[in-house]
Parts: sequence; structure tokens; C-alpha cells
Amino acid sequence: MKISEHLINVVARRFPGANIVRLPKKNPKEVVFEIMKDPEGQFGMAVAIIAESKPHLHKKTWECYRVLEGKLVLYINGVPKILGPGQDIELNGRIMGRGFDVIHPRQRHWAKSIDEPAIVLVVSSPEWSPEDHHLL
Repeated sequence: MKISEHLINVVARRFPGANIVRLPKKNPKEVVFEIMKDPEGQFGMAVAIIAESKPHLHKKTWECYRVLEGKLVLYINGVPKILGPGQDIELNGRIMGRGFDVIHPRQRHWAKSIDEPAIVLVVSSPEWSPEDHHLL
């Protein structure tokens, strides 16, 4: 599944001034729009278009995902979770947040959209950085 330049442009217009990261740079399967960073680096907020991300982990960063549009299979340590807009997420039988899924540091994770690329709000603490994005 490809992410069209049209979709990238539509999302870019929603978030003018966002730093855009294409993963990989050519024919991206994931495009991240960094929309807010705490000046002290304590948290960051991004919107991602995900067709399929590569398995990776973060040694320091926590991430929370909230699907805004589309459907996504989020794999955390190999366990799949199907997410749609606004779903409640359960972990060990407890609701962790209304429509958010939490990814802890050092948890192997990746995502794959269902039918069409999904648009996902990602909140991270500390803010996401390429130095803490370790492909597996």
C-alpha cells in the first residue's frame, strides 16, 4: 500500500509549519508531521500517516497512539491490536485511555493500516527523536 502525494499534501495543509519526516525518504510507508515540541524536550506531538511502519523500539520514549482516520493493526511485542477512530484500549483488562494505546520504552512495535493509510495522532514523552528510533 502506498501513501499518495495527494494525501501527504492534504495533511500538510492541515498542519502548516510541521516538520515532515518520510520513512523511508523514497516511496514512504509512514509520513510523520511533527506538529508540537516542548521547548524543554519533555513531550512532542505528531500526526502520522501510516501504511506500514517497520518494527522498531525506543529506549527512552513513551508513545500514545490515537487513530483519527482509518483502521490500523498495532503490534506491540508481536501482539496485534486492531484500532479504529476513538476506540477504548485495554491492557490487562483495564481501560488505559479513551482511544489511546500506550507504547512503553523498549517495547518492539510497528503498525499496518487496513484498506487505506491511517492517520494517527502520536503523543510522546520525551519528544520523538531519530536517535531514539531503533529499527529491528
